[in-house]
Amino acid sequence: MILNRFGAWCSKRLSSLSANNLFHHDLSQFKSQSFKSLSKSSSAILLSAFVLAGCGGVDPDQPAGEFEAPVREWQLVFSDEFDGTALDSSKWNIDLGDGCPDLCGWGNAELQQYAADNVSVADGLLRIEGRDEGAGVYTSGRINTKGKFDFNYGRVEVRAKIPSGQGIWPAIWLLHSDPTIYGGWPQSGEIDMMEGFNFAVNDNFNIASTVHSGLPIPYNTYTTGTTDLASDADLEFHDYVLEWERGRLRFFVDGVHYQTIDQDNWFSYYPADEEGLYDPYGPYTLGLDDAPFDQLFHIILNFAIGGNPVGSPDMNTLFPQALEVDYVRVYECANSNPETRRGCGTVDPNVEPLTMHSGAPLANATTANPYLEVLDLYSDGPEVITVSIGNDSSTNTLEVNGFTGDNATVVNNPNVIDPDDETNTVWHVSVAGDVANVYLQSQDLTEDELLDTGFDFSTSDLVGEIVFDMKINSATSGTQLIVKLDSGFPNVGQVTIPESEWAVGEWKTYSIKFKDIVANPGFVDCCGGQGVDLSNVVNPFVFEVVPAENGSADVFIDDIYISNACYVVGGCKAANRLKALPDLIVFDNEVNIGTWDVGIAAADSGSGFANYTDGTNTANKANWQVITDTDPDRGEVIDVTFNDSGEFGVWFIQSTTGVNMNAYAAGAVEFDIIVDDYGNNTTGMTMKIDCFFPCTSGDKNLGVIADGVWETITVPVSQLTASGLDLSTVNTGVVIFPTNQSGTIRFRLDNIKWVSTTDAPPLQQIDLPVTFDDSTVDYTVTDFGGNGSIIDVDPTDSANNVMRTVKGDGSEVWAGTIIGTDSGFATAVPLTASETTMSMRVYSPLAGIPVRLKLENLDDSNISVETEALTTTSDAWETIVFDFSNTVVDTPAFDPAQTYQKAIVFFNFGTAGTGEAYYWDNVSFGDDGGLSQLDLPITFDETATNFDAAVFGGTALTLDVADPENAGNKVAQLDKPIGAELWSGVVFGADNGLANNIPFSASETKLSMRVYSPDAGIPVRMKVENFNDGNISVETETLTTVANGWETLTFDFSNNVSGTPALDLAQAYRKVAVFFNFGTDGTTAGDKTYYFENIQFGVPLDLPVTFDNADINYQFIDFGGNSTTTAADPVDAANTVAATTKGAGSEVWAGSIVGDDNGFANPIPFEAGSTSMQLRVYSPAAGIPVRLKVENLADGAIAVETEATTTVANSWETLTFNFTNNVSGTPAIDVNQSYQKAVVFFDFGTSGDDSVYYWDDLTFGGVK
Repeated sequence: MILNRFGAWCSKRLSSLSANNLFHHDLSQFKSQSFKSLSKSSSAILLSAFVLAGCGGVDPDQPAGEFEAPVREWQLVFSDEFDGTALDSSKWNIDLGDGCPDLCGWGNAELQQYAADNVSVADGLLRIEGRDEGAGVYTSGRINTKGKFDFNYGRVEVRAKIPSGQGIWPAIWLLHSDPTIYGGWPQSGEIDMMEGFNFAVNDNFNIASTVHSGLPIPYNTYTTGTTDLASDADLEFHDYVLEWERGRLRFFVDGVHYQTIDQDNWFSYYPADEEGLYDPYGPYTLGLDDAPFDQLFHIILNFAIGGNPVGSPDMNTLFPQALEVDYVRVYECANSNPETRRGCGTVDPNVEPLTMHSGAPLANATTANPYLEVLDLYSDGPEVITVSIGNDSSTNTLEVNGFTGDNATVVNNPNVIDPDDETNTVWHVSVAGDVANVYLQSQDLTEDELLDTGFDFSTSDLVGEIVFDMKINSATSGTQLIVKLDSGFPNVGQVTIPESEWAVGEWKTYSIKFKDIVANPGFVDCCGGQGVDLSNVVNPFVFEVVPAENGSADVFIDDIYISNACYVVGGCKAANRLKALPDLIVFDNEVNIGTWDVGIAAADSGSGFANYTDGTNTANKANWQVITDTDPDRGEVIDVTFNDSGEFGVWFIQSTTGVNMNAYAAGAVEFDIIVDDYGNNTTGMTMKIDCFFPCTSGDKNLGVIADGVWETITVPVSQLTASGLDLSTVNTGVVIFPTNQSGTIRFRLDNIKWVSTTDAPPLQQIDLPVTFDDSTVDYTVTDFGGNGSIIDVDPTDSANNVMRTVKGDGSEVWAGTIIGTDSGFATAVPLTASETTMSMRVYSPLAGIPVRLKLENLDDSNISVETEALTTTSDAWETIVFDFSNTVVDTPAFDPAQTYQKAIVFFNFGTAGTGEAYYWDNVSFGDDGGLSQLDLPITFDETATNFDAAVFGGTALTLDVADPENAGNKVAQLDKPIGAELWSGVVFGADNGLANNIPFSASETKLSMRVYSPDAGIPVRMKVENFNDGNISVETETLTTVANGWETLTFDFSNNVSGTPALDLAQAYRKVAVFFNFGTDGTTAGDKTYYFENIQFGVPLDLPVTFDNADINYQFIDFGGNSTTTAADPVDAANTVAATTKGAGSEVWAGSIVGDDNGFANPIPFEAGSTSMQLRVYSPAAGIPVRLKVENLADGAIAVETEATTTVANSWETLTFNFTNNVSGTPAIDVNQSYQKAVVFFDFGTSGDDSVYYWDDLTFGGVK
């Protein structure tokens, strides 16, 4: 029998596990021959051994002397071959719902509801099916073995075929089974054997394997890797395997070992009791050895739809589809090494273990353990805290004080001999009769030159705590024992220790977490308390007693300390506040090895830019030595020489782990330099600071400086961060090198340091246009998901600065870059209803790359709009235009009433990174002379659109042509002259395709187009094509019905032309071709001219608007607080009308656009003497002003508004709107303009009160 390294603890835990029946399963079902041959008693023994798999040691009953070593082999302990007709409920549980209320969206903002109906077993397969139920509702399935099969260590095999597409996320994974050991996720761990993120989208054929662990959420970390070994995972079954040993996880696909993760790259930092088990009121503890992956886990199979890593499904996502599983098998390594649980595994020694990745700088450190700061406050009495900086030191002697309520009796003695240990001193606190507290307070350090009063417990990751030992001698039930942190009344945070946590009559260690203290501010209602400021804590420990009626409490307190944990070295503090931040020395007579432990180093092209620390090897480009300077006042300096070889080098002082330099953000890097010999270098010297390259400030050319004389150089940190430096993880104190390295160059350095303040003016906040050339602007950008961005030199113009973004190898499909910081632009992007474009110069490695630009509201990121455009060239600059009136499918529509102050750019959105680099520049409002990518609808009014048109067969296309009936409207003209082929026409999206796929569905198969033909009865053919394969196409035809007049033709692609391919909803169509008089050549028909416009998806909206046409998708754009839908007529349920709710508190100008931003199919036919429209209205009250506004489609400033007033309540009436009677102060009607959009306002001028208005039959000139 195998025993656990935790001894009695293990016995205790396993007794509990047995009681909970965690390993109950029937061995008779297993298909392994070794199991079939076991007797009942043998099975029980083997099962017991498996239960105790986590308990190390050697069996004391093992016989001595010679014996044959048992065979180490994988033995099956769990299997489901899915041979039945239903899921085996003895092995599996089915998860249901959306995770609410405890874990809504299953913790990832997933869209699906899990349902039992989506899980089935048939034909030897498990099928977990994802479905689109309509109206944005998705269902799918998730099953797990928790409580029916829980295990640790062994081999897990799953043979599966996965679903694919945008928004699709299948997973095979393991999750901890017992949160009482290390707590919840992620401290208890997660092992993802296989995940597919948007598999097969944009050439993403990778599957991922990941381990989650670390600090408590949301500061957790993960280690992940991807492989394309299963590039057809959605078409074929593949074997996904995990081998789990103590301290090591190996991942395989189809027998190929592709990834290893070991315990050096995971950890569990969790609150624990004295026995090491999870206790929310215990101090944080770093799990031993391979924790948390030394406990019981269970298997989960699920198919998620949507969620943070994948986004929402789009029009190309297929439903239904399924995660199909052939089998699940789990083996244990029989007779394995009891300490390592190894002996059966298969290892490819060439597979290097992955290093931790969390997006946090500690990914580059040598350890995966968290960074920790500890400050003792009381041990045998209040602490005297000494702080030394350089040659200066000061002390802070903590003082004991307290507050006593009016009727309270208090003992507050910090120097009492412990009755249980006369060598120990404790703090005796006793309170009765009324509220009272005792506290440790900072010494008043107002006059101290170095220290400020109070403490700094600030942190980047809220994983700090107050820890203390307490013996409750007595306490009346109902009494409150409260622990506080105090930044000065009334700004405190506080936590009450639950009575269930009290240990009366014995010592116990208690921990009060910073996150709970911050979340519970005191004195909010009575005194305006703002909560504790962790960066300014005056009283670092407050213990308050609120006695129950006639109650009291008597306690001893000892060993009080603050502990603060985070990922980034220096990212959390537990220290005295300082009056003036001291200089951080890099070099002053010697290198500050305490911070910059690597010391002096260099790298050059000759070494392959491998670092070297030997400054005397003349074979290297750079040599150096620390010498006594000729100026005795200088003492020791660094003498550096770059030789005259053809290599290029850099010289630096470095640390192995990231140093948090955020405290120096307002300061500068300073150093003294003298260049003794510039050699042939006429361009001067360059410096920079790195944060684990490629994270860097970028090169800062200092020019020709210090030529033969000592000079002090000051570089403001703001200039370094503006160009990409991450101050939270600086790993070079300075990098210096000659800009041009021709000839032998010698320079000396001294007094290298970081200072906390500088006289250099602060950088201005980033704003449009973003050019990266203004040295006074903060060009900091914020990367996420694996992107890395720095300011670099334009690859085509060395005098121009641009941003270079690398989408790192394996980075997320949604990796992006915030243009600026979380503060966004200095001013909002000035978008309006008619001005909806931004532009950006882009230099891409490939053509056809989707570049997405997203705008967000600064205060509410849910208020956003995003659009995409494609690059059209490679390795060359082009200006891309982003039109926010054409938003990405399933993302919010552009709302001109909102403000957008933040922009995010995504390169090759939807595809994982491969290390490719993108350059970008000149982010501007408007089109900046660039052209946006074509998309439906095609109106020919857009002045900044690349129509990407190509004619064929002898036709001629002219754009920007005046409408033959309305000169203010722009249309396209196609001439089919004599000699033109019978198949001649024009294609739009010829080179780049439309920006989005045409969103065909089973019920939506139509496009429409306005046509002006010289003849009636002319066949007009429309053809749509796949962007990459023109053979994937569909064609349909319709006839003109009028001559020399406009009409809207509808093209139904479900009725394809005989002999041509049928519409295939599984395909993507992104080109549109138009053929006039198809089948007749130009010579036969004669020279003909055709006008056309408004090529759009679906049947267009046009007057009259009745809401009764099933082919029209009636839409509304509400603003200001309105909400409009189609609804049943309140008088005639068979009639469909529009219903507008003017919400409570909505704006006086709240309104509703009839349709969408494309307006009506045809301009409203106003002319002199005919300027009226009518609308049927059902109002809740008489006397309600109803305003109707009509606008030009391209320019919303060309508009006219008029009003009518309801005369009856709760009854239909027809209101007439005469636009010659325009509202005072608004433009008059101009019948020579084109008006194609209508906006309705109910009770204009009055705030909303949730009144509902019904309306119908919007007509021109009279009643329908």
